[in-house]
Amino acid sequence: MEPGNVTVYSFDVFEAQGRSFVPFKATREAIESRYQGTVIEGTAEVVPVTALDGEGAYRRRSGWTEQHLALID
Repeated sequence: MEPGNVTVYSFDVFEAQGRSFVPFKATREAIESRYQGTVIEGTAEVVPVTALDGEGAYRRRSGWTEQHLALID
């Protein structure tokens, strides 16, 4: 990976109501510590670190819904 880039992943969060789809990607570290989520392997994307917000999330206008759902079915 080139300097200045980071890997982000889709992830799920499990709550009392069940599995919740999260409509953005985040770094593995943020998923595990901040969001208490589970990384969905196979959804990795390398992005510039400057594309992350203050919470370690990568939010883009279009979602990953199809990719995400295909991997969890």
